[in-house]
Amino acid sequence: MRPLVCVLLLFVMGMSSSLAQLSVLECETDQDCIDVYGMGEYCCARVNSITRDLRQCKPIGQEGELCHVGSNYLPYPFRGARRFWRCQCNFPEGFWCAPDPASYLPNGGRCERWVPPANTTSSTEDAGSG
Repeated sequence: MRPLVCVLLLFVMGMSSSLAQLSVLECETDQDCIDVYGMGEYCCARVNSITRDLRQCKPIGQEGELCHVGSNYLPYPFRGARRFWRCQCNFPEGFWCAPDPASYLPNGGRCERWVPPANTTSSTEDAGSG
C-alpha cells in the first residue's frame, strides 16, 4: 500500500510541475512569444496533435527538424491560431519545409536550406543569333 501512495504522490507532483511549466509558455498568437523571446525565435503552436485549444511558445524549426509543408504559406508572425503543432522553418535564415515522402505525417517534411532553382532559360545574348 505504501509504494502505491508514493507513486501517486510523485505523479501528482510531476503533473503540477508540468502544468506550471505550461502556464509560463502559454500563448494565443506568435506576438505573445515575440514579446517574451524576441522576433524570429519562437512561434505559438499547439502543444501536440491532439489538444486543439492549448498552445505554447515553441522554437522555430531548424535544419533537419520535422515540419508541415503547409507552414511554408503562413506569414510570421501569424496573427491567428496556428493549426500545426510545429513552427515553420527558420525562413529568415534561408530554410523552408521540404516535402519528405518517408514522413509518417500527412504533408510532413523536414526543414532544409532553400536553394533557388537553376536558371534553365537561355540568356538574351543567345536569342536571335544563328
